[in-house]
Amino acid sequence: MRLLSSSNALRIATVSVLLVTGSATPGLFARSENDDYQNLDPASADAQDADQFDIIASGFARFIFSANTDDAAGGGDFTAQRIGTNVRIARPLFDDSRLSFNLGYEYNHYDFTGTNTFFAGANDPFSDINYFSAGATFVDRIDDEWTWGVHVGGEFFGESGVSFSDASTVIGSGFVRYQVNPDLSVIGGVYGRTQIEDDALVLPFVGLDWTIDEQWSLTVGQSQTSRHPRLQLSYHFSSGSALGIGAEYQSDRFRLENDGVQNGAVIEDSSIPLFVNLLLHPHEQITFSVEAGVVAAQEFQIEDQFGRNARSFDSDPAAFAGISLAWRF
Repeated sequence: MRLLSSSNALRIATVSVLLVTGSATPGLFARSENDDYQNLDPASADAQDADQFDIIASGFARFIFSANTDDAAGGGDFTAQRIGTNVRIARPLFDDSRLSFNLGYEYNHYDFTGTNTFFAGANDPFSDINYFSAGATFVDRIDDEWTWGVHVGGEFFGESGVSFSDASTVIGSGFVRYQVNPDLSVIGGVYGRTQIEDDALVLPFVGLDWTIDEQWSLTVGQSQTSRHPRLQLSYHFSSGSALGIGAEYQSDRFRLENDGVQNGAVIEDSSIPLFVNLLLHPHEQITFSVEAGVVAAQEFQIEDQFGRNARSFDSDPAAFAGISLAWRF
């Protein structure tokens, strides 16, 4: 079953309906107070001190257990490990606005075994992929209901040995948020980015943060430890911990090294993880979570160094587990 048979169409549909990808509006819907994560929005009551720097350091690790590729890819197996960290620093500029900067790194390791036909003569087609990101976000509260902002940033996504110019992209977005009532806020805007050996992408996006009642909440957005959009339904315990269930959409496009076998090819790794997570607050400034789930669908799209001659391979569903930590200074 090819759930990701058209990765471009799925990416456009998912990002348009759910939320902009992780770098576009970082932290805008991170939950505040005793919920998942503290908010970097100027509407946050504890963010109003003009001399107060707000620093959040976060990190995560995720292990994807063995998955089998389809017969078109040779029927081999692979596992994947992802380890990442991000630092976000924010400071109020005026009474109702603030500027934040974020810097992130993620290491992705793929381990292929058996026969794989991604590239002729290479059963281990790629392994060590590096992701770097940097950006700035300006957010301004117009009144108690309306907030607007802009984000600009850049990314590098490539195998070790790839030059910066061959794997770098630029990102930008503009957005508004409307506080419908104390328990519900919505966001909408436009997101654009360049892509490695592909046309620039410009999409509208929407998002949601809804406190249904004292126990339940629904978020369409991202956590402080993920750069991918997700939909999550959470049950909040009186202790401040929370149990969540949801889905995430991941689409990573990266450049391989020009080593005579891969020849600078471009890979797009698209997947839909379904997860359950438990979020704990061991300290008022620390949030720790554990998660487990299954990658329900995954597709690798392989293009040549010029973004042409695309071919796709699927993999079977695979279990995964992960941990994450966010610390607010």
